[in-house]
Amino acid sequence: MKAWVPLLRRLGVRYRPPYQMRHTLATLAISAGENINWVARMMGHKSPVMTLERYNRYVPNLTREDGKALLEVDKMVKSSTTSLKNMEEYQ
Repeated sequence: MKAWVPLLRRLGVRYRPPYQMRHTLATLAISAGENINWVARMMGHKSPVMTLERYNRYVPNLTREDGKALLEVDKMVKSSTTSLKNMEEYQ
């Protein structure tokens, strides 16, 4: 703890206890799309389920647009299927 306050001062970060910085790390990592398994290991959680129970609201795309990513994949699959059919026509 002796090094904590001087380190924060040197970094220009206002004081906050280490446990709060730990939550900040998890929140930022999950918001950035990091693998939940990696975040769980960094947090020392026994399983990613524990991590998700605590931080699920920070998982990207939990918005009114839920399902949009899946629809985009569907479009890509349909597009690639069409491309494959076109390629078969030329052979």
